[in-house]
This record gives sequence, C-alpha cells and structure tokens, in this order.
Amino acid sequence: MREFLRTIVPFRSSLRRAARSFGPCAAALWPAAALLGLCVALAVPCAAPARAAEAAPAVQAQTQAQAPATTDGAPAPAKALPDTPAATPAPTRVPVRVERTGTDALGGRLALALQETVAASPLFRVAGKDAPQIRVLLSTREEFAGRPGLGTVYAVTWVYSESETTLKYYLESAVGFCDAASHRAEAESLAARTASLADQYSYLLR
Repeated sequence: MREFLRTIVPFRSSLRRAARSFGPCAAALWPAAALLGLCVALAVPCAAPARAAEAAPAVQAQTQAQAPATTDGAPAPAKALPDTPAATPAPTRVPVRVERTGTDALGGRLALALQETVAASPLFRVAGKDAPQIRVLLSTREEFAGRPGLGTVYAVTWVYSESETTLKYYLESAVGFCDAASHRAEAESLAARTASLADQYSYLLR
C-alpha cells in the first residue's frame, strides 16, 4: 500500500500541473489519465511476485548444481555421523621389574608381595630383562639374627634400565622395616612410590 501511494501521488500532481498548462482540453482528459495512472500503479506490485516466481526455478537449479552429486546425477546423501564416539586409547603401562637379594624368609615374603602388587596393578606391567624399564632393587635381611621371622629390614633402590647391557640410571633409594603383619602394606607403599617415580621420569620411557 505504501508503494502504491508513493507511485500515485506524484503522478496525480503531474497531471494537475499539465491540466493547468494546457487549459480546458487537458482538463477534459483528466479522468482518463487518472484511471490510466491507477492501472499502472496497481500493475507494479502485482508484477513483483510474478518475477520472483519466475526466478525461483533458476535459484533452485543453481543450488542443485552446487550440491555434490553421485555418478547417476542425483544429489549425494549427507555424511552420516558415527553412532558411537571414537575409542579412547588405553593408558600405557609402566614396565617394572622387581629384583631381590637376601636370604631371610620375611624378606622373601615382602618381595613376593611387591611383585604381586605390580602384576595386579593397572599402572604397571612386568618387564623382561632386556627392555626399557624401571627396576626395583630390593635387599633384605633379618632384623635379629637369633630371632628369625620376627622382622626384616630392607634397602630399596630404583633405577632406570635401557637394556641388560647398558648403564643403569639411579633414580631414588630408601630403607625401611616391616614384620609379618605389615609386609603387604609395606609392599603397597613401595608400589605407590614406584608409580610416583614412573610419573616423574616418564620421559625416559617414551
């Protein structure tokens, strides 16, 4: 409606000026000219939808031309998204080997408990001799020579070994004591310390 008013008002003004310029003859033609202007003004808005309808097939054809097509000419189907996310790689287990020296029975139980803890832990895997690894060197002896089985004292050293024939790298050492009631808890404590050192020196195992 606004387009119509903007079109017809200037046209009526022009006709009135023309009528005043040409006198009575032009005034007689005023109704016919006004009707002609009304028809023109109504035809302009009606032509716009027609032009839009004519342009729609061309736009649709251009869109189809830009879309990827298969070998038979039909538009290629959209790529389907995977139903399940990609699997997360499992964390790398640290290769660990426990080596014990000593003859006391309780020290042997401590070493066995440490080996079992390493083998059962998801953080470690038992390593062979000739492979990059962290070695736990455990040395034990009886606390009292005349009272076997009462307690054991130990010294432990952690080293990094590249292979059986290369020089070992010292990481850390500690000493401790345990008895028959606490040897498993002591083994778990040594395993936890091994995991901490493996994290600290993880660049050696890459």
